[in-house]
Amino acid sequence: CVKGCGKIWVKGKDSKEVLKYLMRRIQELTKDNSNELGKYMLMLETLSTNRNLENTVKEVENMLRDMNVEKGMVYRRGEARGEAKGVMRGKLEGKLESAKIMIKDFNLSIKEVSEKLDIPISSLLHLGK
Repeated sequence: CVKGCGKIWVKGKDSKEVLKYLMRRIQELTKDNSNELGKYMLMLETLSTNRNLENTVKEVENMLRDMNVEKGMVYRRGEARGEAKGVMRGKLEGKLESAKIMIKDFNLSIKEVSEKLDIPISSLLHLGK
């Protein structure tokens, strides 16, 4: 077993639950090292054939893989939200830069710039100085 697994083979435990625990623990202990993870998962698969648990191992592997995909989707949704915020912030910064030029170089009033660029006057007050 991977270092730190501890004793988990307890009589009466469901084999699926034990395998789930082992696989999660292996993932925790190998962290981002996919080579180590692959090595230990292969060992677990090999050992599972001795106890006629190959199908159970594959079932649990698929379940854990599906859970990781879901985590990935949540991550991607968050990433997309962050990108959208960044785009909006960039657009606002671009509008503010344009407003600065319109106020200083073209001598437009803050009110005129606010109306033309659809920016609140309060966001432009510091630009007019």
